[in-house]
Amino acid sequence: AGSVRDGVIGLTVMDYLLQGKKGERSISAKTSWFCFGDKIVCLVAGLKGNAVVSAYTALDQCRWRGAVVVNGKNKNDEGNFLFPNCKWIYHYGFAYMPIGNAAVDVELHTVAGSWQNINKSEPNELIKEKIFMPLLLNNDWSVERSFGYILAHCRNSKEAKRVTKKPDFNIISN
Repeated sequence: AGSVRDGVIGLTVMDYLLQGKKGERSISAKTSWFCFGDKIVCLVAGLKGNAVVSAYTALDQCRWRGAVVVNGKNKNDEGNFLFPNCKWIYHYGFAYMPIGNAAVDVELHTVAGSWQNINKSEPNELIKEKIFMPLLLNNDWSVERSFGYILAHCRNSKEAKRVTKKPDFNIISN
């Protein structure tokens, strides 16, 4: 893993390997993040799995604040919503744009927990929050894959749609 930046543009890369405790299962990939202006482009190459049935890439996990718009359609009810050909998602000032043909599961739920679950010195008070969590699904493990996504700051869903249709950059190769 490593990073470089010049004060304006940044690049981070990672050679990723996740293995089961006994090495019986694994997921590996080469990942890069390009940061410039109000955008982050993430490219994943060489994604492969051994004895893996399904996995996902969480594009975000945050408090659900206001409208969620997917491919121009509002989603304001709680639930899991599968979009087999997701082009873009807008939520609270950000656009999430899978590169290419991508299946995305958008989870909109109320969750409960306490800070003590992760830190024994914290209070055990039960806290409930609505969450927004878009998941890029990685279900085909028969071949090595490459994919990517873009995260961009956008003022509204119209801007998210525009950025998706006409980005101000080109991805030459992944």
